[in-house]
Amino acid sequence: MDAGPAMAGIDEEKRDVAGRVPAFELPACTVYRSRSGLTFTDHLDPEPGLVDAEPRALTEQHRRYLREQLGADAGRVERQLALIERELGSLGGCALLDLGPGAGGLMLRAQQRGARATGLEPDMRNLRYARERGLTVHHATAEQHARADAHTGRYDAITLWDVLEHVNQPDATLAACARLLRPGGVLLLDTPCRDGAFHRLGELAYRATGGRYTRLLELLYAAHDYGHKQILSSSEVQAALERAGLCVTSLKTFHELALPHESYLTRLTRSESAARAIAPFTRAVLGVAGPHNKVLAIARRSQP
Repeated sequence: MDAGPAMAGIDEEKRDVAGRVPAFELPACTVYRSRSGLTFTDHLDPEPGLVDAEPRALTEQHRRYLREQLGADAGRVERQLALIERELGSLGGCALLDLGPGAGGLMLRAQQRGARATGLEPDMRNLRYARERGLTVHHATAEQHARADAHTGRYDAITLWDVLEHVNQPDATLAACARLLRPGGVLLLDTPCRDGAFHRLGELAYRATGGRYTRLLELLYAAHDYGHKQILSSSEVQAALERAGLCVTSLKTFHELALPHESYLTRLTRSESAARAIAPFTRAVLGVAGPHNKVLAIARRSQP
């Protein structure tokens, strides 16, 4: 694992301007490396509740993205639900909090199985789409939600599927989740990992070309609102959960893509027709090889 020196904390490392050096110069952003090895952009999203400089409308194009790309893999949602059910025994009567619900597929399926599902979504476009589907989604971060005493210790399960790479302050987010969980409650997350095959390949290509080939790394980092701000190693994820006061019960790397293959291939080749042509081959190769690119972590809040 890509451990590096012991970290004081992810949020503190990101604030340490003197301790950061440019790691990757990408067309749209600079990725910095901290003293411990953490890699991140310095872009921060606006906090929900503040006036956005440029409010985003829910366009038909974004609807298609949520419906046809972010919500396209029904099997992925079923795997996620199976993990929650394994940890809780049943979803019936479960108070579930889903951070960054995206297209809302997990919340909908969880409700169908008897869960009381709530979502937190900072992106107003996603929030409007989820509410149109009849879901209870608040315009808030986990930190803001945890400030309300009524929510403390309220949830049996909290999920962060492909979320930790997006948040401004991972440590603060996980600490808030720990407060929101009931004693014995479970937190489940997955996130792209820096010790995964895709990040290592992107880094290798960048260095081998003297920084000229950046497209693989561009899939992993962004400097726009709600984009990827940091990619953590597996050991950094575990340490962050433990700093939040949670007991890690399972942590492993695995292979999974959050979007259809064509989406990534279009960004890599800059051609939709080329992406469609090579997608079947890519899907077959990755289906067999399954290079690990993400980390899955499960942690619990201790009983009193």
